[in-house]
Amino acid sequence: MRRKIAAWAACLFLLCAAAHVYAGVSDDLKDVLLGAPEDSSGNGEKGPEADKRNIKEAAMAGVKAAVGYLNPEDAAGPRFKVSLDSASADLGKFRFERHITLRDSDGRTYYSDPVQASGTEFHREAVVEFKSAYIGNSYFVDIVISGLTEGANDIVIRFDRQ
Repeated sequence: MRRKIAAWAACLFLLCAAAHVYAGVSDDLKDVLLGAPEDSSGNGEKGPEADKRNIKEAAMAGVKAAVGYLNPEDAAGPRFKVSLDSASADLGKFRFERHITLRDSDGRTYYSDPVQASGTEFHREAVVEFKSAYIGNSYFVDIVISGLTEGANDIVIRFDRQ
């Protein structure tokens, strides 16, 4: 009896996870992704005065990517928080430093520094840094996520700088 209950609970959990990915990344997940924004009054509450976070989303081959630009005002060493969700693809072996690159408006490509990734095979996230990149004259930067699944196209997320 306990095994049947455990099996049903596992099925329910997977169904809920799939529904969440299908429905899109919620505002709560965005708060987890970059931390809940605080208003300018300093009381720690979210509200209309809260900082606007620069988060963009895209999906390809059953994987949803949410990328937050952590330091858009800096020209050197851009940092991004990358979150990947999937109900079917195994993300457990995904290497952020190998498969995520930064491309600027001049066509230069930068590889990220080693990162500490966390998560499971269906949800992975990491802060990705490009310490060697200087993007002061770039009109935009693209985060290119490749190698998600066999034969899938790259996910490209563009952030305008000016």
